[in-house]
Amino acid sequence: MSSSSCLTASISLLQAYHPEILFSFVLCFIFCYYYDKGLLRPDVPVNWPLAGMLPGLLRHLSCLYDWTARLLGRAGCTNWFYGPWFLDMNYLITCDPANVQHVFSFNFFNYPKGDEFSEIFDILGDGIFRSDGELWKKQRMRAHVLVTDRRFRAFVARSSRDKVERGLVPLLDEIARRGTVVDLEDVFMRLTFDLTSYLVFGLDPCCLSIGFPTIPFATAMDDATSALFHRHAMPPACWKLLRWLRIGKEKKLAVAREEIDRFIAKSIAEKYANLNDGGEKIDLLSSYINAAEDVERRGSAEFNKFLRDTAVTFMLAGRDTTGAALSWFFWMLYKNPMVELKILEELKATIREKERSSSYDLIIFDVEEVSRLVYLHAALCETLRLFPPVPMEFKTALQTDVLPSGHRVEQGSKILVTLYSMGRMEEIWGKDCMEFRPERWITEKGRVRHEPSYKFLSFNSGPRTCLGKEVAFTQMKAVVAAMLYNFQVEVLEGHVVAPKLSIILHMKNGLKYFLYEFSIFGYLPNVREEKIQDIVNLRYGKYFVLLTQKVIYGTVSSNAAQNILGKFQALLAQTSKSTTPIDKDEIYRQVIEFERHEHTRGYGLGPTPPSVFGATPGCIEHTFQLQAANVRNEKLILKIDELEKKMKEDKKRQMNEQLMEAMEEERTKCKRNLERSWMRILRRR
Repeated sequence: MSSSSCLTASISLLQAYHPEILFSFVLCFIFCYYYDKGLLRPDVPVNWPLAGMLPGLLRHLSCLYDWTARLLGRAGCTNWFYGPWFLDMNYLITCDPANVQHVFSFNFFNYPKGDEFSEIFDILGDGIFRSDGELWKKQRMRAHVLVTDRRFRAFVARSSRDKVERGLVPLLDEIARRGTVVDLEDVFMRLTFDLTSYLVFGLDPCCLSIGFPTIPFATAMDDATSALFHRHAMPPACWKLLRWLRIGKEKKLAVAREEIDRFIAKSIAEKYANLNDGGEKIDLLSSYINAAEDVERRGSAEFNKFLRDTAVTFMLAGRDTTGAALSWFFWMLYKNPMVELKILEELKATIREKERSSSYDLIIFDVEEVSRLVYLHAALCETLRLFPPVPMEFKTALQTDVLPSGHRVEQGSKILVTLYSMGRMEEIWGKDCMEFRPERWITEKGRVRHEPSYKFLSFNSGPRTCLGKEVAFTQMKAVVAAMLYNFQVEVLEGHVVAPKLSIILHMKNGLKYFLYEFSIFGYLPNVREEKIQDIVNLRYGKYFVLLTQKVIYGTVSSNAAQNILGKFQALLAQTSKSTTPIDKDEIYRQVIEFERHEHTRGYGLGPTPPSVFGATPGCIEHTFQLQAANVRNEKLILKIDELEKKMKEDKKRQMNEQLMEAMEEERTKCKRNLERSWMRILRRR
C-alpha cells in the first residue's frame, strides 16, 4: 500500500471516530503557521498557561536585547515577563527613567542586589558590587577615597599614556606593516586587562603583546564571565545542580575561580614581602595594605579575603566594560565616517600646539590634551548610550512598592532594568534615538551636555554611581586619540557584528579589521618594506591611485585616478627614452600638479596634515630609512633596559650576599661570646 493511501485511510478513520482530534490538530497547525509568520503575533509575547512567556523568549534568544527594546517600546517602557510557574522566572522589565530614578535613588534601600544576585555572583565574595547595607557603605567610602585621590588620578593618567605609547601603538604598527587582519575586540580586551591589572596589582602582565600570549588569569576571567551569564539565564535550580555535579559551565567556573584565587593570593603575598622596599605605591592593593586603619589587620585571613574580593571586583568592572565600549565605538565610527572626520579635525587642532622631536614620530596624546576634546567625549557618550557595557541591571524589592509607572511590585519581586533598551526609546531620546549623533551631547555654547544619570545609566545612578567613570573616560580617550591619528582602521568586508549574550555587551563575532598606518605627509597607507624599491622606481603612482579610490572621507572619481596614472606612465616612458633623465621627485610633482592643488589639497582625499602632495618618492624613501633607524634605536633601548634591569638584580643579589655574610659573622660572634660565658661559669664552680 502506498504512503498516500495510508494517509487517506488514517484521515478517514479520524473523521469517522475522532473528529474532535482532527479539528484540534488543524486549528493548532493554523495558529502556529500564522503565529510564525507574524500575522497574529501580539505586541507582547503570549503568556501560555504552563510555559508562561518562555517560548517567546527562546524564539528571540539570538536577538534578545533588540527584541526586549521592541517589546518595551510597544508596552510603554515597562512590562511584566512571566516565566513557567515552577521556575520562579517572573520579572518586571523596565527602562522608564522615572522608575529608574525611584529604584536607584528615591527608594534606594528598598531595592538591594538581593539574595539571588548574591548567589549568582558568589565569585565576587563580599566585594562592593555584591554587598548591600553597612558592608557596602563601608567599602564604598574606602573606594571613593582612593579613586578621588589626586595621586591615584595622576597614576591613572600616567599608566594609560605609557601603555598606549609602549604597548598599543607599537603592536598596531607591527600589525599594519604585516597587513594582517586583527580582531580589535581582542586587542582592546587585552589592553584593558593590562591597564586594570596595573591599577589593581601594580604589575603589567603584558597580555597585549605580539603573538597574543595566553595569560591563565585572563582566561580564567573570561570563563568566569561566561559562566555568570549562564547562571543569569538559567533557573537557579538548574545551575545549582550543575554546580553540584561539577559539569558544564559550572566546572569551568570552579577551575577559573581556583586560578583567580591563586593569582591574587600570590600578588598579595608579594605586596607583603615588598612593604619595606621604599617608594610610594599607588595601586589599589598597595593603597589598602598601607592604609593606617589596616595596619593591625595586615596578614589576617579576614583582611586577605577583603583584598581578594576587592581585587576580583575591580578587575571584572574595569577590564571588560572599557574593552567592550572601545569595540562598539570603533564599529560606530566605521558606520559613521563623518563622525570620525570631525574627531580627526579636533585632534589636528590639538596637535598644532604640540611639540614633536621629529616630524616622523607617531603621535601620542597626553591625558590633559584629550580631556579637553568635546566632540570626542560626545562620541564616546553616544556609543555608551546605544551600547552600554552592562546591558541589564538586576534589583529585588524588600517591601511592597508602587513604581511611578503605576506598576505594583510585591515583596521579593525581581526587577530587570534594561540599559540597552533605554538608549533606543523615542520617549526618552526623541525620534532620532536610533541614529549615532554625538551632537546631542553638545550644548549650543559648544560644551559637553550632561544628561541625568537616571536617563543615561551607563555609569549607574544614585548612591551606586560608578566610581571609575573618570578612569574609564581617561583610558578610552587616550586609546582613541592615538589610534585615530596614527592609523586608518577598516572593517573586514562582509564581517557581521551583533551583540553577544553575556553580562557584558561583547560582540558575537569579534571586530575584524585591517589597519593601515598613516604616513607623516598625509593619511596614506604605509607600504611594506619589500615595496621600497618600487617606490624609488617611480611606481608610487599606483598607491596614490588606490588611495584616491577609497571610499572613506570622500572619493576622487575613477576617471581622475586613471588620468593621474596615465600621466605618470607617460612621463615614466618619456624619461626612459630621454638622454637626460628627469628627477624622480620632479616627475611626481608634475603628475600631481602641486601648484594647481596647493590651495585645494585634501578635497576628495580626506584630511591631509600636511599636504599629501608633498609625499614624493624621495620623501617616502627617506621616511623608511628613518623608520628603520627608529626600529634599531628601539632595539638598543630595549637592550639597555634589559642590562639596567640585570644590573639592579645583580646589585640586589650582591647586597643580599653581603647581608648574609654579616649575619653569619654576627652569629659566630654570639656563639663565641656564649661559649666564653659558659667557660667563666664553669671555672667559678
